[in-house]
Amino acid sequence: MPLATFTIGALADSAGWQARLLCVTLLCAGASAAKAGDLPKPDCKPFILDGLKMTAVGSDIVHNGQPLTVLRFDSALSDIAVLEGYRRAWKATDSDPMLPTSYAVGKWRVVSKISGTCLFTVQARKVLDGSTGMIGISQMHANPQMPVLGKYFPKMSDSVVVSDITHRDIGKNARTIMLVNAFSPDANAAFYRRTIGNDGWTLIADNAIPMKGSNRNSYALTFKRGQEETSMAIAQTAGGSSVLVNWVDKP
Repeated sequence: MPLATFTIGALADSAGWQARLLCVTLLCAGASAAKAGDLPKPDCKPFILDGLKMTAVGSDIVHNGQPLTVLRFDSALSDIAVLEGYRRAWKATDSDPMLPTSYAVGKWRVVSKISGTCLFTVQARKVLDGSTGMIGISQMHANPQMPVLGKYFPKMSDSVVVSDITHRDIGKNARTIMLVNAFSPDANAAFYRRTIGNDGWTLIADNAIPMKGSNRNSYALTFKRGQEETSMAIAQTAGGSSVLVNWVDKP
């Protein structure tokens, strides 16, 4: 099973959005799910290190077919001290032989641990008064059917969906999709104005953002249909464009 990393924070920062999740690292096993709630929530009890102030971020999330729970922490401890505490707590034992894995993703330091069918991931970064970070808890479900990422969402030809996240809060559902393709930001923006606009959505915001060192633009588009809202950030990449989509049924 390949270990895959998806960093939402960096993508959201480039679009000027406040990310609900900053960086989630999880084991992407085969699973069939397109909506939060299709799979059971992780039945994995997280270990909370002393000195962490916890806040729930999302308890009903599916990322690329895997159920996921996310907690945020703030602490007076340094990021190094927090992660070292988890490395000590997660040391290998006869009953739990897997060693924790440590690595960095951008400005984040990460420690992850597989215990049975559960994957625990702690990411941390330093702030002025200590550290902040996220704890992700996911559970692997054996299923030979791979999820169809980006299902029902329109895409230009040969687009590759990098990530598909659904999350359900009390009274509100949301979905975040990240895809890439070989077309220009102009072509992607024109495609979505036409395709989504022809599906009963009204374009309420269309902002072209000049890119530094280039004569091309990035685009921030927002569509409304009843109470539903879809926001899109389209940016140039080395091989074409990235498209970050955020849909909510009740903004």
